[in-house]
Amino acid sequence: MKGGTLDYKCRRCGKVFSNTHVPDTTTAIICFISDAFMPSAWTGEPANLKIDGVETHCCEDGVFGIGDFIGATDDKS
Repeated sequence: MKGGTLDYKCRRCGKVFSNTHVPDTTTAIICFISDAFMPSAWTGEPANLKIDGVETHCCEDGVFGIGDFIGATDDKS
């Protein structure tokens, strides 16, 4: 089990951003693929919200865009 951040790419400006840390990146990716819920034991994560693979992003010009889930980056050891 390795923690890390979920990576998204903004549809509007193309920027890749990471703003959500998870305790296990593999489990998080499996939740996205299987349209499942985050494990309820994960504190700080909205475990009761369904994973939908999108995240809002404030672009450099101040306009909001939508970011799509593109992967995860493990924490550095």
